[in-house]
Amino acid sequence: FVIDLDQDIQELNSHVANKTKHVLYLLNQSVAIECPHLNVPWFTRSFYLKGTELDDANNANLRIIINSLNRLSGNNGYVLSPARTPYAHRIDALMYFDPNSGIVKCDDVQSGNLLLDIEKIALLCLRHHDFCYKSDILTGKCQAYIRQLQILGYYVVLFTEKELSSMEFYFEEALDEFISTKINTAVSSQVFMTSQ
Repeated sequence: FVIDLDQDIQELNSHVANKTKHVLYLLNQSVAIECPHLNVPWFTRSFYLKGTELDDANNANLRIIINSLNRLSGNNGYVLSPARTPYAHRIDALMYFDPNSGIVKCDDVQSGNLLLDIEKIALLCLRHHDFCYKSDILTGKCQAYIRQLQILGYYVVLFTEKELSSMEFYFEEALDEFISTKINTAVSSQVFMTSQ
């Protein structure tokens, strides 16, 4: 059915076809995640749309965050960027932590060698189009995205261009304090120790 539908959509002009596929993709993704009792297959697993690349500003913001996380963890290997959920959500940066012992290396989790109660943290760099026009209110699409990540078991930590460009974070220590506090608060645990 999906293959036939995809062929029908391809007969539309490219703009309409892309919009139609995107809407069907989001609908299937939403129902599969939010209504598992309906047993709706994840039809679009092999058709999912590739995530758009981050623009230059967000690449810079993501590098700032990752550099800070590397300083806070004292090592590389604790941040996976970018990452995807099993339902193809793009995550700008992914971290794992054990509530009893703190952050865990990504390779240790993905190798399956750990038998711990591992939690997942999804860090998202919000773009201007994630907000309603001239507003600090997240769009419905962005809110649904966050909700789905939470349903999938992720702690979601949001970063905006506005807060990362603050002169207050000109010094690495202030930035590290801000990021560690934000993550610790989001997960209600001491993932990173802060000076407070």
